[in-house]
Amino acid sequence: MNNDEAHQNNSYTMLENQFSQEAMEVCRLLSRQYHYTPTRYLELARQYGSVTAVKMLLRTGEDGIQEGLIRLWELGRLDLSLEAMVLQEKYALLFADAERQIARGRLSRLNYSVAQ
Repeated sequence: MNNDEAHQNNSYTMLENQFSQEAMEVCRLLSRQYHYTPTRYLELARQYGSVTAVKMLLRTGEDGIQEGLIRLWELGRLDLSLEAMVLQEKYALLFADAERQIARGRLSRLNYSVAQ
């Protein structure tokens, strides 16, 4: 591995860690303020890591909308969804265009406007 590859790998790992930390902060906020715990995500994140967990959830019923996203819609907090996190420009490197499109589609079906 050359220096450029090592730097890219390190940058990717740092970005994964940042995503994971932010997702966990959101989970704590949801639990504390809204008495909602995204159990399925937390189970998958513990087992596979945060980014892989999100990718798995996005692949699960690509056209379907998970229970957790519906709960956030009911709370009026789709801005705190994993789908919204996936669409943040700072995390674009972590997710394929197809994954980002699934996230955008789910939020769009719930009338949540996401910038292209």
